[in-house]
Amino acid sequence: MEWILFALSFLTAIISATLGMAGGTILLTFMLLLLPAPTVIPLHAINQFVSNARRAWLLQKQIIASFFLYFALGSLLGNILSYYLMKSFGLAHWIPLVIALLILYSVFKPKKMPALQIPAWAYLLVGFLIGLIGLFIGAVGLILGLFLMRDDLDKKQIIATMAAMQTLNHLLKVISFIVLGFAFEQHLWAILALTAGSLLGTGLGVRLLDYLPEKIFRTIFRTILVVAALKILLEKGMAYF
Repeated sequence: MEWILFALSFLTAIISATLGMAGGTILLTFMLLLLPAPTVIPLHAINQFVSNARRAWLLQKQIIASFFLYFALGSLLGNILSYYLMKSFGLAHWIPLVIALLILYSVFKPKKMPALQIPAWAYLLVGFLIGLIGLFIGAVGLILGLFLMRDDLDKKQIIATMAAMQTLNHLLKVISFIVLGFAFEQHLWAILALTAGSLLGTGLGVRLLDYLPEKIFRTIFRTILVVAALKILLEKGMAYF
């Protein structure tokens, strides 16, 4: 089992390091097939903390500090509230639908319509949203991608800033799970396998990023967002009929 987790972590870390997202979602999907459900999101959180911390370190000069600092404050507040509402939070089923519609708008909007390029202070609200829902849905990279796919950022700035934001948010999630009583020490070998795969895959992925043309990066980035949005709309839409 540990070798499978290592391989999955390695491959998905490469994806995340070159595209900024999607790798965490793919890893979460496979972990749900391999591990007991109650252990998946906590183990995924610690893995994503390591993966994003490594990516942020390697691309630290590309991080947009103002975006990150506002996000950090919002994420802290959101995680605190999420901790207290984890067992009774009843609004989460609306959030994916709103996010899906925002994704489709940002990708397909007419040129005359305003771009979804929020000011730096608004990342306080983004951080709060991510912190609030992170404990419930695990992978939040696709949501962050929506707010960082900006024309005024290049691919390394997008990936570096996303990595810094996710590092903090996943760290707060890990702390929350510890306080909630999750015994990480009982899953030490799985954590080591996931961590080793993430460290190696992230290092390789960041190197490959230099060879990925900006235009292709943005095309793949937008394609992933659209597929995710359509998947959300289909799944949530079916739930209401």
